[in-house]
Amino acid sequence: METATPLAAVTVAEGLAVSEVAFYQTVKIAVSKDGADVSPYNAQLITNRKGMIRAFTTVLNKRFKPRFLTAELHLVPQTGTEIVLTDNETLAASFEEDTTTTFNFAYDENTLSFGMQAWLRVVDPKMPSDAIRYPSSGTIALDVTKNPGRVRARLVPIAYKADNSGRLPDTSDAQLDRIKTELMDLYPTNEIDIDVRTTPIDGLMTVDPGGNGWMELLQAVVDTRAADMPPNDMYYVGWFQPRQSFFQYCQGGCIVGLATTADPAVPSERAVLAVGYTGNSSAETVAHEIGHTMGRHHAPCGGAQGIDAKFPYADGSTGVPGWRQSDKSFVFEASDIMGYCQPFWISDYTYKALANRITVVNAAGLFPQPAQHDVQRILIAPDGTLAVSKSLRMDDVVGGNPVVVKYFDGRSLVATAPGRRFGYDHLPGGMILVMDPPKVAFTRVAL
Repeated sequence: METATPLAAVTVAEGLAVSEVAFYQTVKIAVSKDGADVSPYNAQLITNRKGMIRAFTTVLNKRFKPRFLTAELHLVPQTGTEIVLTDNETLAASFEEDTTTTFNFAYDENTLSFGMQAWLRVVDPKMPSDAIRYPSSGTIALDVTKNPGRVRARLVPIAYKADNSGRLPDTSDAQLDRIKTELMDLYPTNEIDIDVRTTPIDGLMTVDPGGNGWMELLQAVVDTRAADMPPNDMYYVGWFQPRQSFFQYCQGGCIVGLATTADPAVPSERAVLAVGYTGNSSAETVAHEIGHTMGRHHAPCGGAQGIDAKFPYADGSTGVPGWRQSDKSFVFEASDIMGYCQPFWISDYTYKALANRITVVNAAGLFPQPAQHDVQRILIAPDGTLAVSKSLRMDDVVGGNPVVVKYFDGRSLVATAPGRRFGYDHLPGGMILVMDPPKVAFTRVAL
């Protein structure tokens, strides 16, 4: 009688391979796949930000069984001491949504540097000679870029007097912390600076869930910003409670925020309006609305209007998984923050665009203030009616859509001027900015 000869155990080197190395800084950024560097990345890998690195494995031989392994991730800076991160896992094949099937390496905000290289070693601690190296030779070249820098916001409390209550929004330290955490989790930055305007402004007009009053109150926030003359990189957030509770205000659906999709060269439009109730929902609204002032249109989800035609994911999703630094949790199924669907996170597309905008806004402060102009604001009501508002002093007006504004005195056309038209995010209408408007007497304007 013949006896079967047991098959030899499959070693790590024979049965397992590293298939991918990815960094998670809010969004997943794969840096190497199947032994080759990924170029270009889907989003910026930035300095001065915490994150997580995952190494994915694949099984080469069916006889390879899950076993306890140690992984060493070597991060090699251009100068200085090599950083070695370690993780121990019992694993075989990896799956994206199962974090127990990957090697996971947390790192702090001081870890990544320009020109850094990386390589990985996976070893069976019971047999130190049974190991694999990834890549098999050489290193992974990490394309690390400079952190875009600080994002500054100022909450402008609005005393809501349309119902004679003078009701103020929640500006407590706890609510500010919620907003700061939301922005820090989502935005590509290493610093969120939030303060509260000392003196509230009055909200005299009635603001309803359907959109009435929103445009006028946002204009009051814009005017307040112009009067305060804050630094150009400061985002003003008008913060108010149109009803006693959010439930009372939004029982049948509602608008919760308003902003213009502004150009980086128009700092006067770094102003948004948002409901200021206690909780995470209002903090999420701030993140969404500031995203609009950073040039982001809506993602195609939840019936949003003004869709970004270049948004790469037809369902409005994030496209890639994410990672939340506040609680070190992963996000696998979500919609982009610029859409209307829940739950939301941020797509690599939006994250990359915000990084570019924050970089541009912060860099502008390094150069001399450009010559400023008198800029006339013409508000466009939802029905298309035009109303001339206050003029502001600002830099050259760019962006938006070019229009020609006609000035009439009675029935007579007395002047024309080029303008730039900008839309609102959640309402029809918008505004027109006219740089150095004609100095003529007029009674109305038209397009």
